[in-house]
Amino acid sequence: MNIIVVGSTHRRALVTEHLQHHQHIQHNCADYNLPEGWVDRHKMLYNPTGCLRAFRGHQDALEHVRTVSLVFEDDAVPVTFLWPTIALAALAHLDNFDWISLHGREYFLKDFTKVADLGHGYGLYTNNSQYGINGCCMAYWMKKQTAERFRGIPFDGFPADHYLWQRFKTALVDPSPFRHDRSQGSLIDVGTRA
Repeated sequence: MNIIVVGSTHRRALVTEHLQHHQHIQHNCADYNLPEGWVDRHKMLYNPTGCLRAFRGHQDALEHVRTVSLVFEDDAVPVTFLWPTIALAALAHLDNFDWISLHGREYFLKDFTKVADLGHGYGLYTNNSQYGINGCCMAYWMKKQTAERFRGIPFDGFPADHYLWQRFKTALVDPSPFRHDRSQGSLIDVGTRA
C-alpha cells in the first residue's frame, strides 16, 4: 500500500500515529503565496492563501503517486481498527472511478446511489449529480492518471476538495472510517494566521 501524508511543518501529523505499521511518505505543504494581483473569482474563501497552500500541497504530494496511492491529510484519525480493511475493499472498485474519498462532509446520503457493500457496515456510493457537493479530500485513493490530471490544474480559488468532487468521477465510503481532527486547526489555516 503506497501511502502519502499531506502535512505541514507548522503542526504535528496526527495520522502518522496510526501508520506505524505502514510505510508512508510525508509531504509538507510549501508556504506558497498568492501571485500579485490575484483575484478570488469564486468569492468563497475565507483564507485564500491557506487554500492555495492546501491545494498546491495536495498537487505536490501527488507527485509521489505510483500506480495507485492512499492519501491522507495530516489530521485524518481512524475511528475503527478496520480502516485498512475498509480502504482495501474500496480500492477494489477504483477502476470505475477517478478517485475514491474515504471521508465526506456536508452531504445527504439520499443523493447517492450505493454501488458496493464493503462489509462491516460500510458502503461505497456515487453521487447522482457531481455538482453542489462539499466533499473532503482528507483520506482518499487516487490513480496515477487522475493525479497527473489534477496536478496540471492551476489554482483559481476553488478548494481542492470541491474541485476533485465536482470535476472528477468520484465515489464515497460511508460511513467514514476516519474523523477530521481539528484540534490543531484546519490545514488551510496553519502558517497563515497570527
